[in-house]
Amino acid sequence: MLGEIWFETLLLLHASSVKEEASEGGCGAPWSGRPAMAMLAVVLSAIVVGLPCGSVEARQVGAYMLRIEDGAFQHQLISCPLMPAPDSSPVDPIQPAIIGDTGMLVHGLATTADGRLVGIDGGREVLVELDRRTGATLDLVALSSGAGPLASLDFDANGQLWMMDARDLFRIDTVTGAVAHVVEADRALESFAIHGGRFIGGEGPELLELDPDTGATTILASFQGPYWFCNVAALASDGVDLWGVLLCAGSPPTPESQPYPLVRFDLTTGSYDVAAWLDTSSGDEPPTAMAVVGSAADIPVLGPVGAAVMGLAIAALAVVVIRSRMT
Repeated sequence: MLGEIWFETLLLLHASSVKEEASEGGCGAPWSGRPAMAMLAVVLSAIVVGLPCGSVEARQVGAYMLRIEDGAFQHQLISCPLMPAPDSSPVDPIQPAIIGDTGMLVHGLATTADGRLVGIDGGREVLVELDRRTGATLDLVALSSGAGPLASLDFDANGQLWMMDARDLFRIDTVTGAVAHVVEADRALESFAIHGGRFIGGEGPELLELDPDTGATTILASFQGPYWFCNVAALASDGVDLWGVLLCAGSPPTPESQPYPLVRFDLTTGSYDVAAWLDTSSGDEPPTAMAVVGSAADIPVLGPVGAAVMGLAIAALAVVVIRSRMT
């Protein structure tokens, strides 16, 4: 229907150019010539104004995590939804969905540009892809060197895979499997992510930035109090927000004393907000690695005001077409 209106409007404009001389002389159709073009200009302006009058809707981000399966020498792949911009902190703990067993100890977890999950089989020194539906792994390429239990992975904006293994930063060639040492950090990082081109890591309760050229680290934030602390156990970036898993002891945080919150960090203020509380009532092990799929970028959608403006614009177009047919 809308397409027909636009098509008819284009025909009307074409006709108006033919009738313009007669219209100016007072003998033409009342909706032809310049009035019709002026009406179209008003309608187009209304459409342009309509989107800013709308609202924004945030895409939901999915967190994929690894944890040691209870009583087994392997990792489970689990998942949990994240709310990108919560109006308030969630209250009810959630139970992550168990996707499946990986059949191995997977060191590190990262997301490719097209949403695939990759990690390193620590026992065989192989880069593997993890099936997001089952947790099963597929060998991608043998690596020239392995990864330790503290290894973390992430891709930069150019598709380069990086690995942080305690103090050592490496580049990994995902085609040949070559692992090249880049720099030794001045601190051992237990978690790692690349966010906005910045190399971010965690050691204990401190969130750090690593200089990949010198290995120097700078403290961005510290999450601890007189009798409590929250270690930065895992980090992941979706290109817009930096997410993480905290392992807390002592209290806070709550509710109600759930020690493994999934959080979104604010690097400007050094703070975080809680996106989800992982339910630990069953005694499950905490996550050891994290990756996110999706983007928290705001996308414009029509709110009530924007919809009203767009409705008026379409109605005006319809009036133009109907009046033109009547003349």
